[in-house]
Order: sequence, then C-alpha cells, then structure tokens
Amino acid sequence: MTRASKNTKPAAIELEEDLDDVMPELVEEEDVIVLSEDNNTISEDGEEEEEEEDLKLAPDSTVEVPKKKINEKINEEDYRKKEKAELLAVLDRCGKLGGPNFDADQERVLRELTKQKETIKRLLDEMRESKKRQKTYNIQTIFKRKQKSK
Repeated sequence: MTRASKNTKPAAIELEEDLDDVMPELVEEEDVIVLSEDNNTISEDGEEEEEEEDLKLAPDSTVEVPKKKINEKINEEDYRKKEKAELLAVLDRCGKLGGPNFDADQERVLRELTKQKETIKRLLDEMRESKKRQKTYNIQTIFKRKQKSK
C-alpha cells in the first residue's frame, strides 16, 4: 500500500430505510423496570411485588449447617492434634539427649561439625584460587591475541 491509500477514508453510506421496516423481528420492545420505594422490589411490568415481612421457622423444622464449615473445624482440630504430636515427639527426643552419654554425644557432634567447617573452608579457598588462575589465563590469552593482531 502506498501512503496515499492509507490516508483515504471510505465514504459514509447513508441508509434511507428505517431499521424497523427492514427487520421487524429483531426489534424488541423495552421492558419498563420500576423500583418501588416502600419495600425495594423490582417489577418489570411496573406493578409492585409484596415481600413476606416475617420469615419464621416452624418449631418442627430443621436448619441445615453447611458442610464446609464443619469440615473446616475438623481440619483445624486435626491440624492441632498433629502439631501437638510433633511437639511431644521433639520433646521426647530432647529428653533422650539429656541421658548419661549427653556430654560424649555433644563432643562427637562438635568434632564432626568442626571437620565439616574445615572441609567447606578448604573447598572455598580452592575455588577462589581456581577462579584467580582462570582469570589470569584469560587475561594472558587476550593479551597474546592483541599482540598477534598488531
């Protein structure tokens, strides 16, 4: 498309016929909706609808409680029971740690953690050295390439 064709707009077409005459089955009459002031009900035909003012349950009627609320209460109780059981299990394990070999176990765990700390520190140092060597190698390689290109 050229620039001139983009800027041109099609001419407006005027219809002389009335749309009701062309397709009368598509034209619907509008319903009148009236809001009454005394009891706030809507009526499509303009007449007021009366609401029942007193809604009382008969003495022998039953009210259904939604099941969702009951399930939520059961789930909450189950959660509390599980939480309590887990807490009791943790306390039981703590009580076992306080036994006759507590000091020996504590020293053994401390030695193991110290070994792990030293291993991690050594690995980090090796990684840093490796990065330094790699950077040095990369810099030397770049420098050599620049020297060759001159």
